[in-house]
Amino acid sequence: SLAGLLGALDLRISLASSAALTLLVTARFASLLRDSARSHARTLGTMSAGSLDVVAIVLSDGAIADIAPATARRLGLASARDRFERACHPPDVAECRRALAAAAAAPTKRAEVELRLLVDGAVRHFQVRVTDLRDDPDVAGFVLNAHDVDALHRLATVDPLTGLPNRATLRARLAAWLGEGHALSLLLIDLDGFKEVNDSFGHAAGDAVLATVARRMEAVLGDRDDRWIARLGGDEFVAVLAGEHADEGDRVAGAIVEALREPVAVHGLSFTLGASIGLR
Repeated sequence: SLAGLLGALDLRISLASSAALTLLVTARFASLLRDSARSHARTLGTMSAGSLDVVAIVLSDGAIADIAPATARRLGLASARDRFERACHPPDVAECRRALAAAAAAPTKRAEVELRLLVDGAVRHFQVRVTDLRDDPDVAGFVLNAHDVDALHRLATVDPLTGLPNRATLRARLAAWLGEGHALSLLLIDLDGFKEVNDSFGHAAGDAVLATVARRMEAVLGDRDDRWIARLGGDEFVAVLAGEHADEGDRVAGAIVEALREPVAVHGLSFTLGASIGLR
């Protein structure tokens, strides 16, 4: 049953409907774990490159005494002596000011607050700790440590290489649909020819191919609550068709195969892949 399948995802990927495909999944699982471990080291930087942890020293009047120039640029601050509140999402400016006052009044000289900051022009959520070190002659101000909550959440729920939902998100979404009694169809997708790309041209080429293939499959599925695709790791993907789309498995499988017929061009090279798809 799908409920049983969901419970087994952490131990083995057994989404195939035929004995032959089940054997294929079993054989590939050990290498999938090894590939995932190696891929994590390469792709964590891809995910975290867009994140921003902020460390700044702010004076009593809100002026910044010290901040990394690159951080200041991403926060849209004109100079190192700009006012920190200019980096805040306008509705949160008052809260930014209150955080300094709260730290000054606290017995521990610390305060924590959630603020929305403007990073590269986009609103992001941060967990901010303010420490009052105005009496420390080496600091003489408030120390702000802000952690990018949105980036941490994304890291936990999204595959860093492809930007697709990851295994944890797959399980959570399936559990929600099953709990509501909706019909589900799952397609286990294994890329044909991908190992040769990695072995012959290296992981950089392989990663670029995976990212391109993911975009093509996502274009077929879209990104809706009832029709979407996730990456399990390596070259393993799962397409989810729920509700009124649950009976579209054969058609979607054919569309994915067709989408992958077009050669993938990366790093000046061209690769043609196929897909083995099991429908459950």
